Amino acid sequence: MADPNNVFRGHKGSLTRYKKAINDFDITTVTRANYNSFLKNIESLKSKIDEVFQDLLAPCADQKVIDLVEAEINPVLDDILDLENKLAEWDTEIGKKESKEE
Repeated sequence: MADPNNVFRGHKGSLTRYKKAINDFDITTVTRANYNSFLKNIESLKSKIDEVFQDLLAPCADQKVIDLVEAEINPVLDDILDLENKLAEWDTEIGKKESKEE
């Protein structure tokens, strides 16, 4: 089994790449395909991070160690929430464009 710390580090790298890609998009040029692709990827990454979070918590013997793990993962979860909010903005904007086309 892979070291959960290394797995978590890899997921943080993926999150950084998604964050950069999403923030580089101009909201007026985003397509439904862009939205669906990033939404699927973020949901998958969120699930993987939750899984590795459980792996990181499993060997924790006391609350102090648990607090350290949570302190490391909470900023990552905040970044995911920010990206989900950005994708919600995309969905709203795309919905407006789609309703104008009809």
